[in-house]
Amino acid sequence: MMKRELKEAARYDKASIDRDIREGFRRGHRWHNRFHLEMPYGFLSAPTGLCWWKGEYHIFANWNPFGCESDEKCWIHTSTRDFISYSLPEMALWPDAAEDSNGCGYGCACTEDGHMRIVYTGATGGSLSPVQRFGTWLKAEKKIRRDEIAINTIPDGFGDIFRGPHIFKRNGTRYMILGTNGADKDGCAVIYREENSLSGEDLLYEAQEESSEVSYEGDSLPFSSSGKKWTFLGRIQTRYDGKPMGYIWENPSLLHFGSYDVLAFCPKGLEPQTYAWQNLYQSGYMTGKISFSSMKFLGGEFQEFDKGFDFYAPQIFEHAGRHFMIGWMCMPDRPKDYPTIENGWMGNFTMPRELVLRQGHIYSKPSEEMKSLRIAGSEQEIHKRDIVHDDWPLAEGAEALLNIRMGNAESIEVSVRYGIERLTFRFDRRTQVMEIDRSEMKNGGRGVRRFMLSADDRLNLRLFVDHSAVEAFLQYGEEAASLLVFPEKYILPELALDAHAPIAEITGTIWKLDGMKLRA
Repeated sequence: MMKRELKEAARYDKASIDRDIREGFRRGHRWHNRFHLEMPYGFLSAPTGLCWWKGEYHIFANWNPFGCESDEKCWIHTSTRDFISYSLPEMALWPDAAEDSNGCGYGCACTEDGHMRIVYTGATGGSLSPVQRFGTWLKAEKKIRRDEIAINTIPDGFGDIFRGPHIFKRNGTRYMILGTNGADKDGCAVIYREENSLSGEDLLYEAQEESSEVSYEGDSLPFSSSGKKWTFLGRIQTRYDGKPMGYIWENPSLLHFGSYDVLAFCPKGLEPQTYAWQNLYQSGYMTGKISFSSMKFLGGEFQEFDKGFDFYAPQIFEHAGRHFMIGWMCMPDRPKDYPTIENGWMGNFTMPRELVLRQGHIYSKPSEEMKSLRIAGSEQEIHKRDIVHDDWPLAEGAEALLNIRMGNAESIEVSVRYGIERLTFRFDRRTQVMEIDRSEMKNGGRGVRRFMLSADDRLNLRLFVDHSAVEAFLQYGEEAASLLVFPEKYILPELALDAHAPIAEITGTIWKLDGMKLRA
């Protein structure tokens, strides 16, 4: 089992931990994934900062190098230009300051005066503190320098949970949204506005950033809270005020899609419904419009980003007109679902997804860059009619795109099979219900997820199958599902189709997929 054990004096030695990370990636286990970001050991938690800066996508994440518990959180960093080749992850921030002595919590990354800036919640004394702190990414040193504390109190009328800062902009002004709970322990989000926030240089930089490569130097530029006061605007009022919507909202963000706002957050404490909210904790969004004058968000109902078993705490950012999302493939407080703990690691990320808003609903698909994983010449073309069963072999990394014209079939099963174990996607036309069933897997979490899916005669399914991570996109991204499976034996999977009556036609393609690359 790969587990880092150090004497206290050397506990957060960056050089030593970075070396362990590098050596850890040289060793592998059959459940380690090929094209899903993860760490070789320790507990990889939520993505904490996604940002485009100096010609690259930068990804930060919470990580505990000392075990698979949700404490002692550090930040790691990696970067990529294409979501295929990544820099070797390295430790970027660790809890050695008074304000974050028990962990550097969730946060975000943004640009300011040509620099990449970080803001995060500190944890002290076994619980999260009200301290929201900024830092600056030092490219040469490959670490985050702590800078000013922006917020160090909790406003009256709110509970003791106050965390997950996310920076967004409207009309040249920066705002910060945080997740919290009200005095009645009801989940909600609040907003702060930065006064005297953006300089003309910063606005010019952002305009240039979208169109060309911009080079900035001077990591030593000092930042100060002087002249950058954060004013509390209040709680965001939504259609759920006064109604049960969980006891805490985590990791909120406020996004802009054209003329519409999207309020994204992760509510804990929702009661499961027949076809929704079936995980322990949920991740989703509401679409509409926000008024900063009234602090009202007028919009639709809460919708989930993902209907799989293992999806939480996604982070979303925009670059060059594209909205990207990376989610955490893990469910907090369910350690028994993840047998990798026995081998010293837990948690991985989804592939990067692109989001589009259509008629109040977010559609998602793997980013276009993921097509570069397809191995040339590996295509299996599928075109068959009037069949009730067929199967196709899959490589250890595979993508399958299936278009099914159901004909007389009222129910269809598409299964990923590992010998006698299998993961099944089961669709019933009569009820318009999609069911994801992993009860026939021997290791890890099992169970069934059910949700409504509109598909009268044609069913579209796009599957990505990694060593343990599986992602599904249904009806061209109308719904998505992320989940983990841990086959008992090392065996190449196969894809199987079964129908209760002959289907009219199935067409599609199966590709072998390469793995992502790590560079020093």
